[in-house]
Amino acid sequence: MVKYNFKPCIIFFTGISASGKSTICKNLKKKLIKLGIKKIKYIDGDFFRKNLKNFNYQNNNRNKIGNYKISLAKHYYRKKYLVLVSGVAHNRKWRMKIKTQNKNYFEIYVKCLIKTCIKRDFKDQYMKAKSGLIKDFIGISEPYQLGTSKDLIVNTSRLSISMSVNKVMNFIIKKNYVYKK
Repeated sequence: MVKYNFKPCIIFFTGISASGKSTICKNLKKKLIKLGIKKIKYIDGDFFRKNLKNFNYQNNNRNKIGNYKISLAKHYYRKKYLVLVSGVAHNRKWRMKIKTQNKNYFEIYVKCLIKTCIKRDFKDQYMKAKSGLIKDFIGISEPYQLGTSKDLIVNTSRLSISMSVNKVMNFIIKKNYVYKK
C-alpha cells in the first residue's frame, strides 16, 4: 500500500450549525490515518462550549472560543501537525483576520441549506432558537456572513459525507499538503 506524507497546515471548517463540519472533519481524519498520516489534531467547537462556564451565543463568547481554537491550532501546527478545526465562525471579518495572520491555513466553507440543517439538528438548537430559548443563534436571529476568505466550498445539501470528504481530500492533495511518499 502506498503511504502518504503531509505538510503541516491548519484547515478551518466553517458554516452554520448542523451543516456537516464535524462529520467531515471526523471522516477526513479517519481517511488520513488510513493513508498513514498519524500527526493529526482535530479541534471542535462543541468541546469548548461544554467546558466553558457561562457560555452563551453572544459575539464576545463566540470570538473567545474562536480565538482559543486558533491559538490551540497554531500550537499543534508549530509541532508539525495537520490540524482540522471546526466552528461556525460566522463573522467574515474575524475569518479574514485569522486567514491573513496564519500561513499554511485553509478555510473550507461547509455550505448547507437551513432547512437541511434543521432536519439534521439532533441537539434541537434551531427549534430552541426559533422559540427564543437560545438568543443570537446563527441562521435564525443572526446571519452567517459570507465572505471572500474561503478556499473551498463543500455543499453538504448536495454531496454525501464521502463525497464531501473526497472533495476536501482532493483539495489538500492538489495543494500538495498531502502527497505520496
